[in-house]
Amino acid sequence: GTMGEEKSEELRALLEWQKEVEQLVANCDQLIYEKETKYLEETANGNAVKGWEGYTDPKQQNAAKGPVRSEERIFSASSWKMFEKMPKPEPNAAAEKASGSAPRAQKRESGSSQGGRRKRRKKAFEEE
Repeated sequence: GTMGEEKSEELRALLEWQKEVEQLVANCDQLIYEKETKYLEETANGNAVKGWEGYTDPKQQNAAKGPVRSEERIFSASSWKMFEKMPKPEPNAAAEKASGSAPRAQKRESGSSQGGRRKRRKKAFEEE
């Protein structure tokens, strides 16, 4: 066959393989979600996600178990597929969250503004 036909066949095989891998990942994600749900429901009084205080608090031991909240889903939320679906943070939001401070006016430093910005970010990160 011609080189074009060989490349076309190779591409077809790779696309088929990609489809199989994506299905495998989806199956794994579903299994993780189901196991995580079971774990969070069966350990509503205390677990690795919420903490263990509920086991010693008699009020919480008899409390009605509510539905699993999305913020408790640390395992299924760690899937790379979930990252694709999540809204992307604004560029400065991550730096502000890391520094623990609200946005504030910053005076310009002499020299490269990039260099000054890097120093402030590094300092804010080191303070934690």
